[in-house]
Amino acid sequence: MDKKINFKLLSAVIIITIFTCVFWTVLFYKHTIIGDVVWDINKIFVSVITFYIIVKHTVSSKYIDLMKIYIRIIFRVWLLIFITFSMYQGTERVAFLLSISFIFGYLEGLIDIEAWLNNLTPKQFKYLFVNQLIANKMIASIIFINFIHFSCAIILWLFFRYY
Repeated sequence: MDKKINFKLLSAVIIITIFTCVFWTVLFYKHTIIGDVVWDINKIFVSVITFYIIVKHTVSSKYIDLMKIYIRIIFRVWLLIFITFSMYQGTERVAFLLSISFIFGYLEGLIDIEAWLNNLTPKQFKYLFVNQLIANKMIASIIFINFIHFSCAIILWLFFRYY
């Protein structure tokens, strides 16, 4: 587990996360559909990152793989079953299902990104900051998920703009 957190890296991840949330807010605050839920999207995103940090500092890495299997089963199998059940109960369950999908998807993504980073062969980079970032898989995973979340905002904006 990455128990040591470099202050510069932690500051960078906080700034990047705030920037990503501000980007989502600015892009969608006036949107008729997303505008009402952009605050919830930001809140869920930050909560998932916070939960990931807590898990990384409290759970052994051997159990994180088991947790990932559990999340994948819930996300891929039971989410479809929940969607089927909710079709019979109306739209009041849709927000819950979308939130659960968001939470499990991003949490699984964070765990997968860290596994991908663990498979990289360490290289010496010109900048010490990059070496520190690669060494701290948890922080690097959070930065990567921020870039993914940022790109999702652009994709969603393009979707609503052209469809």
